[in-house]
Amino acid sequence: MTTATRRVTRRLAPALALAALAAGCGPAQYPVAGRVAYEDGSPLTEGTVVGETTIDGTKVMARGAVGPDGTFAWGTAKAGDGARAGKYRVIVVPRALSNAELDQGKAPAVDEKFTRPETSGIEFEVTGGRNELKITVARPAPKPDPGPDDKKDPDDKKDPDPKAKPEVAPPPKPKPDPPK
Repeated sequence: MTTATRRVTRRLAPALALAALAAGCGPAQYPVAGRVAYEDGSPLTEGTVVGETTIDGTKVMARGAVGPDGTFAWGTAKAGDGARAGKYRVIVVPRALSNAELDQGKAPAVDEKFTRPETSGIEFEVTGGRNELKITVARPAPKPDPGPDDKKDPDDKKDPDPKAKPEVAPPPKPKPDPPK
């Protein structure tokens, strides 16, 4: 090693040590992983699990994408990096449906009560060490079949009453005779 290289290394060593320490500092985060399944045990195959808490007056969120087997891992800054300790209100957000799917009458994969913290009823406490969150959700209730009138195109005009007389415009008023 040359003298110049040793000088640069000696000067940078304290800065590199501080940077390494700073990267490890900050609030501790703990692994949170789990599975989302329906009441029959089959997995939710797409969506997001979101947890929300307040720490020192600041709202903190953690989230994880649901995989095809129903599993997820929470992260805050990046996927799977864990969550800070605390009590979280949890929601499950299913994959958004396209307009075409909605037009076909497809329903979201999860009952909408699970998509709002006020109604989901799911709370979870993140503590030191590994945390496992098992969530059971319900499918949305089937919508009642629309009646025959509900299936008509709203732009269609109602069928006219066959007994009703057609509306006839009144005859035009005669023009007054010009003065003589």
